[in-house]
Amino acid sequence: MAGLSETNGFGKKRIMIVDHNEEEQKTVKKMLGEEYEVLVAETGLQALGYMQDKEIPHLILLDLLIPETHGMDALKTLKSTPRLRQIPVIFLANMDDMNLRVEGLGNGGDDFIQKPIHEELMKLKIRRQLYIAQLEQENRILQLKLQSLRNRIDRVFDEVF
Repeated sequence: MAGLSETNGFGKKRIMIVDHNEEEQKTVKKMLGEEYEVLVAETGLQALGYMQDKEIPHLILLDLLIPETHGMDALKTLKSTPRLRQIPVIFLANMDDMNLRVEGLGNGGDDFIQKPIHEELMKLKIRRQLYIAQLEQENRILQLKLQSLRNRIDRVFDEVF
């Protein structure tokens, strides 16, 4: 399975939009299509199924008002699944409700974009979240290397003393 640092072979990162509104899908795909590979799912269940069977996206744009699985439920499932919890999630909604924003961020959402979507703001937020995800992945790798070095030092120390 693909990791967060991998691309689609053409150097493009994968972004999944989870939105039941076909017009929103087309709009976001048009805004992001040149820079990213844009995957589309209409429901949370469809998105989760895709990620179980195929490549994992680098970032998810999640509408909180999707059918079948409410966006907040899909977010909770993503963040509780070990192989998916590292994916940054930016949620989309007509969010005048501050409680909804707080709930989304509290459940593991990384940021939010209010509809109607402002293209440049969305692109900036996506770039920022992808950069943060890259730094977190590099940090995890460095932590593993550090632990390996500590283990080697402990073994040498045990052999000497």
